Order: sequence, then structure tokens, then C-alpha cells
Amino acid sequence: MRAFWKTVQEIPDPIATHLFYEQVKQQVLDGTIPVSEGDYIEMIGFHLQALLSNHDKKTHKPGYFDTLDRLVPPSLQAKGNNWWQKTMFASHQKHVSLSKTQAERAYIKVLQRNPDFGWTNFPCVVFLSPPPLLSPSELIPPLSDTFFF
Repeated sequence: MRAFWKTVQEIPDPIATHLFYEQVKQQVLDGTIPVSEGDYIEMIGFHLQALLSNHDKKTHKPGYFDTLDRLVPPSLQAKGNNWWQKTMFASHQKHVSLSKTQAERAYIKVLQRNPDFGWTNFPCVVFLSPPPLLSPSELIPPLSDTFFF
């Protein structure tokens, strides 16, 4: 089934919103949808609000997450674990009192501003020299064991 909505707010079902959120979140983490660092800092705040609910200064501090593999795309991990955790929780503090569905919709809304959102990229192979031409005998398999009546 396919459904098309112009905005995230038009998605009527919270379950459909959640499934769409999970799909685009995984595409961002895989690098299928590239995002800038600034946009991702805003998005990770919404992600943490959906994941952890409201920010708690006693619990949510650097060291709460052991690894960034499931939170930050590999292309943005160069600044290190401590920097990202400080930045993530600072962004998370801005989104107190949002419900899980509201946070997921806000995450998608930020992602929709990205010019690469909605495009599909396919790998392309470039030959620096032309591929070798095949002889006619290589194009058609031998028919020695086949009988036609």
C-alpha cells in the first residue's frame, strides 16, 4: 500500500507516523539520506525526546550511551563520543514536554527540509576504458545438448 502526504502533520495515524519515522531514522544512520551536522543536532534532540521522554539532568549526561553507532551517522562521528553526547543532551533539553509522536513528527519535519530527502541514489559504475567486446560465440550459449522437434 502506498500513501502520499504533503506534510507530516497530514499523516492521520500515530502508528504510521512511527513506522515512517523509524524508516527515515535508519536511512539517516545508514547514510542513505545525508544530513548536515546542524540539522542532525536538531534531529537528535527530537530523537532523544521520542526515545527517553523528558530530559533529566541527573541521568542524561555524557557517558549515558556507550557508543554512538545507533545514534549518529558514521559521516558525523569524527568529533568523538564526548562531544556528541554533550551536544545531544543540550539539544534534548530544548524539547521538554513533547510527546513521542510530536517528537517523531518534528524529526521528520526537519529532515524534509533537506534537499536530498525523497530522492533515491543508485550506485553507478564508470568504466575508464571501454568494456571488452564479446564474440558471437560467447553471447549465445552452445546448444549441443538441446534438441528441437
